Amino acid sequence: MRQTDDQGREIRTVEVDPERAPLIAWAFERYAAGETSVTALLRDLTARGLVSVPSPKRPSRPLGKNALYRVLTNPYYAGVIRYKGALHPGAHEPIVKPALFDQVQSLLKARNAHATRHVQHAHHLKGLLHCGTCGSRMLLDFATNPRGTTYAYFVCSGRASKRTTCTRRAVPVQVAERLVEDSYANITISEDDYRHLAAEVDAAFDKRSAGRDQEFADLTANRARLEAESDKLLAAHFADAIDLPTLKRHQDRVRAGLADIEHRLREHDELHVGGRGFLHDSLRLLADARRAYAHSDDGSRRLANQAFYTRLEITEDEQLHPRLAEPFARRPEARKPKGTPRQAQRPGTAMSRVPVRHFGWS
Repeated sequence: MRQTDDQGREIRTVEVDPERAPLIAWAFERYAAGETSVTALLRDLTARGLVSVPSPKRPSRPLGKNALYRVLTNPYYAGVIRYKGALHPGAHEPIVKPALFDQVQSLLKARNAHATRHVQHAHHLKGLLHCGTCGSRMLLDFATNPRGTTYAYFVCSGRASKRTTCTRRAVPVQVAERLVEDSYANITISEDDYRHLAAEVDAAFDKRSAGRDQEFADLTANRARLEAESDKLLAAHFADAIDLPTLKRHQDRVRAGLADIEHRLREHDELHVGGRGFLHDSLRLLADARRAYAHSDDGSRRLANQAFYTRLEITEDEQLHPRLAEPFARRPEARKPKGTPRQAQRPGTAMSRVPVRHFGWS
C-alpha cells in the first residue's frame, strides 16, 4: 500500500489481507503437524477458498502446487525479507511465528530429501505406522552409504520436523515389515475355531431373528395394504369421488407410512442378512490372515493392513503395538492390557457373543 508523508515522500506499507492471512496461517499450522502432504494441503486450502491475489491482467484463481510450496518456504510470512541474498527483519506484521516457519522448513527438508526415491518406493506400510514414543506418524525415508547402497527406513515425523522432543531412532523397513507380518499370527484363528464361531454366529442370528419373523411379516402386509390404498385413492379421484386436496392429503399420509416401512425393512435386512454375511466374511479373513498376508503382493498387504488395523505403533525396543479395527477389535484378546499373556481358551471363545452386540443388540 502506498502513502505519502507530510513532506510529500512516498511511503510503502503492508497490510494483512483479512481473507487470505488466516488461511495462510492455518496452512503452516496444518503442515507443521506432520499429518499431511503439500498435495493434500493444497486440496484442503482450495476447499476453504484460498485463491491468488488478482491483478489487472489476471483474475483470482486457485493456487497450484508450486505456488503453495513457494508460500510455505517464503520467510516473508514470518516477518522476514530477503534482500540481496540476505535475510533482514521486515517492518510488516508476520502472519506466522518464526518458530512455526522453521518447523515447516525442517519438515519440508526431511520429506523432500530423496523425493524421487520416495515416489519410486511407495510402501504398503506408509501412513499406518506411528512412533511408539511420541505418537507421531512415521515417514518413509532413505539413506545412501559411501558405497552408493541405499537403505530404506521409517523415521518419526515428530523428530524430523522438530515438532516434538522425540529422540526415536529410525526403524529399518525390513524390521517394520517383519513386525507387521508376525502380528498376523496373533489374530489368525484355526479352521476349527472358524467353524465353531461361524456356527455360534448363525445360532445367535437365528435366535434373535426368530422373534422378529412376525414383525417382518406385519411390515410386509402393511406395505401391501398401503400400496392398495394408494391405488384406490387414485381411482376414487379419477371417478370424481374425492377432490384433489383430499387426494394429496391422503397420499402424503400413505407415502409417509410407506417410507417408514421401507426404512424398517432395510434395517431388518442389514441386521439379519448384511450383518450375518459381514461377520462370516470377517471370520473367514481371520482364519486365513497369516498365510494370505505372507503370500500377498504389496497392494493386497496394504488393503489387509487397512482392514485389520487402524494404527500400528513401533516402540523404541522394536515391539509392535497394534490397534485392531472393528469388528476384530472386539476379540477379548485385543482388549487385554499390554503385557497380559494370552490364556488358553476352548475353541470358539475368541469372539463368542461379541459380534452380535456390534450390530446393536444387547
